Amino acid sequence: MNQSETSIRFGTDGWRAIMGSEYNDRNLKRLTQAFCDYAVSDKSRESDLIIVGYDRRENSQEFAETVSKILLANQLRVVLSDQACPTPAVSRAVLNHKAYAGVVITASHNPGDYNGFKIKDSIGASAAPETTRSIENLLDKNPLKISEDADLLSVTQDILTPYLTSIKEYLKMDCFKDASFNVAVDSMHGIGSDFIAQILAGTPIKITTFRSERDIHFGGNAPEPIAKNLKPLVEAMKSGNYDAGFA
Repeated sequence: MNQSETSIRFGTDGWRAIMGSEYNDRNLKRLTQAFCDYAVSDKSRESDLIIVGYDRRENSQEFAETVSKILLANQLRVVLSDQACPTPAVSRAVLNHKAYAGVVITASHNPGDYNGFKIKDSIGASAAPETTRSIENLLDKNPLKISEDADLLSVTQDILTPYLTSIKEYLKMDCFKDASFNVAVDSMHGIGSDFIAQILAGTPIKITTFRSERDIHFGGNAPEPIAKNLKPLVEAMKSGNYDAGFA
C-alpha cells in the first residue's frame, strides 16, 4: 500500500474523508472499481444504469467524471448530472430512470476540506450496511478499468430540473396563492443555492436568500445549520423584516 492509499470504511451514509490525504484520486478509483465489481456480480440486478451526481465542493465535478469513466469501462451505463445537485435529486433520478443505483460525490454537512462518496440503492435510499461492507471487501480485488477517453457529454443529463418539478407537484402550489410572507433562507453556500426561491417563484411569498453562491470553504464554517453557523440568518430575523427563516 503506497502513501496515497488508505483504509476506506463507510459510515452512516457513505464514505467521507479529508481531501488529499485520504480522499484522493487513487482512493476514489479503488472504491469505484469495488462498487463496479459489486454491481456486476449482483445476481438480483435488474438494470445496468447508474446515476451520478455531485455537490459544489472543490473537485466534486471532476471526481464525478472519474467515477463515470470507471463505470463505463465496467460495462455499466451512466447518467451524469449536468450540474451540481442535491443528493435527493440523484435519488429521484434513480426512480425516474429505474436505475440500479446512484452515486453522489458529496460530504454533506462536513467542513470544506472533506468530500465523500454516497451510494443510493434502486429505490433511492441509502445503501444498506451489508451492501457497503460487501463493497469494502471487494477493494483491490480486481484491476482498475477506466475509459479515460469516454464521451461523457453523451451521458450527461439534467436531473435537477425534474427533481425541482417533482417538489412543486408535491407541494400543490395553489395552496400558496394567499401566502404573502417574507421569508429568509440561509443556504450557507451549500448545494441548496436558491432552489427554494425557484420552487416558490410565482407565489406571493417573497424569498430572500443569503449565502447562495458557491464557496468551497463555506465561509470558513461547516455547512451545518447549528447555532454558531447561523449568524447571518439570526441577524436577518432580528431585523423584523421576515416572517420566517430557514437554513
